Amino acid sequence: MKIFRRITAVLLFILLPLCGCTQQRNMDTAEFCRRFNTLQKAETLISESFFREASEDTRESNTSLSFGNGETALLTLTADTVGTVTAFQLTAVASDMQNTPEAFGALYETYIQLVTVLTVSESAADGEDMIRRAGILPENLGFTDFGFVGEADAHRFSVFSGEMYISMFCERI
Repeated sequence: MKIFRRITAVLLFILLPLCGCTQQRNMDTAEFCRRFNTLQKAETLISESFFREASEDTRESNTSLSFGNGETALLTLTADTVGTVTAFQLTAVASDMQNTPEAFGALYETYIQLVTVLTVSESAADGEDMIRRAGILPENLGFTDFGFVGEADAHRFSVFSGEMYISMFCERI
């Protein structure tokens, strides 16, 4: 019996630290916000600020997200039937954002951080690598007619834009 206890203790000693180091892939809106805020090192997203436009059974929640030098975008989180966030859409309109390389750079950085959270990447650099492998590059962003869809690591990434808006997506596939 003593040997059984020792084996159990050794296994627990090995497994508990490993479990503590992994991030769960399944997260609700509150956990998504917590992880995003950790990357931002600021309380940028607050789960209570999300609202639903349609009926209560919708799986999309929206909030306004500030980024860069006072620009804002609409952030939409999509969840499955149990509340796990499975996708997001970040949409900026020309009237709420400067049409400058700096503003689009800040939008791209925000997108990277959102992707890092949704994909449960180890770091923002890993999130950016995934986005770039999918084919989304910062120099393609602007208020111009543009559309692109790419995939990497079981996620679909897309950007659609026109003269008045730009929408950036990420979803699990």
